[in-house]
Amino acid sequence: MPTDTMTSWAMLMALGAFHGINPGMGWLFAVADGVGGHDFGEVAARTAMESLLRGFSAAPQAEPHASLLPSLIRKANIRVLEAAHSHPGGSVMATTIVACALR
Repeated sequence: MPTDTMTSWAMLMALGAFHGINPGMGWLFAVADGVGGHDFGEVAARTAMESLLRGFSAAPQAEPHASLLPSLIRKANIRVLEAAHSHPGGSVMATTIVACALR
């Protein structure tokens, strides 16, 4: 097993530049991918990411990430469900999401 660990990372945001990120909260790394075979998967992924980013940047700095992330994921899920009901034929839209927050 190697003793040196090398980590590579990149920041890509297809939605545009960061706006209103709360630097005191630390870093949020997240990936959302629309579930294949379902209509509007890309809408579900975008909706979830927008909700997650918006919630993270607005959260109080003192809120522990261990409670913040599950709350943000639940809110993102609600937003995806709302989006599904507002799109004709979008009732089966779905996405996966993985998030990690660091200070």
